[in-house]
Amino acid sequence: MKTFKTVTKELREFCESHAQIARYIFDNEGEINNGINDGYPLIYTQPLPSESGKGFNVFSLSIACMDLALEDYSDTENIYSKTHDIISDIRAYFANVEGGNYFLGDSISLTPIQYDQNDRLHGWEVVIDFEAAASVSGCEIPSQGEAPFAGLLDLVPNAERAYSLRLLRGGYLGSAIRVRFTDNTESDIGFANNELDTEALLNLAGSGDAYVTTVYDQSGQALDATEINAANQPKIVNQGVLEVEGLKSCINFISANQNRLSYSVASLTEYTVLMIGSGSDNGGRMISAANSSNSIAINSNANFVAIQQFTGVSNINFNSITNEWIALISRDASSNGTSRVNGQDGLNSVSLPNKLNVSTFAERAGFSNVSWKMQEVIFWNRDIVADWSSIEQNANDYYQRF
Repeated sequence: MKTFKTVTKELREFCESHAQIARYIFDNEGEINNGINDGYPLIYTQPLPSESGKGFNVFSLSIACMDLALEDYSDTENIYSKTHDIISDIRAYFANVEGGNYFLGDSISLTPIQYDQNDRLHGWEVVIDFEAAASVSGCEIPSQGEAPFAGLLDLVPNAERAYSLRLLRGGYLGSAIRVRFTDNTESDIGFANNELDTEALLNLAGSGDAYVTTVYDQSGQALDATEINAANQPKIVNQGVLEVEGLKSCINFISANQNRLSYSVASLTEYTVLMIGSGSDNGGRMISAANSSNSIAINSNANFVAIQQFTGVSNINFNSITNEWIALISRDASSNGTSRVNGQDGLNSVSLPNKLNVSTFAERAGFSNVSWKMQEVIFWNRDIVADWSSIEQNANDYYQRF
């Protein structure tokens, strides 16, 4: 699936390669580029809501042809001809891009503009509809009666930060991760069918490895998790084979390699944390702070969730925890800590007198790194125990843990 930014990128490439187009402008959801100069012809585009609701992302595409070089303002027919040529070129170009997933509307508004004081024509403005199929644009518009995509963050919004290998909200237009390949080239990997585009990832990796340098924050806060040291970057492709846990792709943190990802400190008073992955605490911490005693770990060997703050470790016990889990941890306004793992409530609650301050995955200073496979971590800066069931159902429908 492609995003609006990809659609506008393809329009930009067309504009750059067209001999007559001097500049092009997209709205602030895409990009703004003044091209070679401030001259004309100019193309301007912005997204519009679909009136038909039949699965198209609709753009208003305006073409302004004014002050054409070496043109006589009074030569109306010639200026019109230049405008018509550009329209024809746009139609031909987008008819061949992406197997015909773009459509130009039949209705064209052509308006003469910019008459000078001698009533001579400066140019024409053309407005046409430009449509991209929903499968290309990644838009939220229903397709053939289907409901728009609603991710977990559409159901339970306003996350503090959110890291995942699946799409978490319909309005997110960015990539899932950035990876480094064996030859040290890097690439962003986006989504296909609302999950990590593993086909693109594996095609780029070939028979080599791929390491995660960045997991992009889908909350809208732009608080990405990163690791710049190549030796410490966790793997997602190993010798051409995708790292998986259960049925889905994962990021594999290996303690012996001191793998980690870091992000700006999340300092949370009331909070809910969703953790999806596999592994068992072995002296390290899955979510932690590099320079303080704050962490969360799932210990499936001893059947407890460990929450460490400055005052010590508090364990929430369970009858059993499998090695693959969907775990929720919350702290309410009264400092009560509770947890649920794979649909089971913890056997006890704990008192958590301090804030949770965390900034890394899989590492804490003074302790060994932890081996675990991460698929999703979301922080909400409030206690949302009332939403646990909705969160679990959404996550389990996708990850199939219990």
